[in-house]
Amino acid sequence: MEANQVNFEDAFASVLEQRLKEGARRPVEVINAGVSGWGTDDELTYFTRKGIKYRPDLILVAMTLHNDVSDNLREEYHEFRNGRIEQRPVTLMPWGSFAILKVKEWMASRSHIYQVVLRAKRANWVSTEARNLESHVGSLLRRMPDDRIRAGWEMTRQLLQKMRQAADTINAPVVVMLLPLSVQVYPETAKDFLASSGLKQTDIDLFKPQEMMKAIGEDIGVSIIDLFPVFRDTKAKCNCALFVQGDGHWNKLGHQIAAEEAARDLMRAGLIGPALTTGYRFGSPMGYCRKKVSKSMDAPPSLQHNHEI
Repeated sequence: MEANQVNFEDAFASVLEQRLKEGARRPVEVINAGVSGWGTDDELTYFTRKGIKYRPDLILVAMTLHNDVSDNLREEYHEFRNGRIEQRPVTLMPWGSFAILKVKEWMASRSHIYQVVLRAKRANWVSTEARNLESHVGSLLRRMPDDRIRAGWEMTRQLLQKMRQAADTINAPVVVMLLPLSVQVYPETAKDFLASSGLKQTDIDLFKPQEMMKAIGEDIGVSIIDLFPVFRDTKAKCNCALFVQGDGHWNKLGHQIAAEEAARDLMRAGLIGPALTTGYRFGSPMGYCRKKVSKSMDAPPSLQHNHEI
């Protein structure tokens, strides 16, 4: 959602805002509160401390199935004890640590040598994190998850439940949008993943993360938008690249496809303005793909069961 890989006007939030304006035929404002590296723990904390002050009409949580569960397991703002999450007490940064941080900030903006050192450290960190995430994804996809993954899913469920409870105080529904894994969209990537992780096809269920989140959504009364079908269909029909090469983030087309699908689902569910009429359709990816991607106008099952709509 931070979308540093594309121009501002091509990013998900900008495209979503434009599509919702076209569909609702009234002013719509989308505030992008996404930050790279945030999980549900960070998002809940930001929402309860800052975001709720905007009194939004709708909260759309983009969930990265690749690493959000592992981010929550860091227990940065909430700790998990005896099966329950508890908010950690707020602590202020000591003056000495704040002063060191400001010195580092000054050096990062003015010293070329310091910037080179930072890039080297970041390259090493990225390599280590990539290995850790590959292992984590393997654990997420296993048919029989271990205790740590089960704890991570339960933390995620309780964090989203707290977000929904906070949103209830301002009568704003919460919708979770599932960002598909590249191994789900690209068969060749799945083969490479299995080879490098040492897993067999029989060991994993490629769509277990989506199944887990849809069950959580039904349990806590939160709607789910699953982006996998539209990403799969786009890839199959025009063989388009949807991710930045060598990067897990979306390219321009990936942002467009995701925003148009989210707009359709939100409109069909009646969460934004009037419901779509049969003849209305959002812009297709024809500008980037040679073949048109057709979508059914039936409401997805994940949005039909929500008793709050």
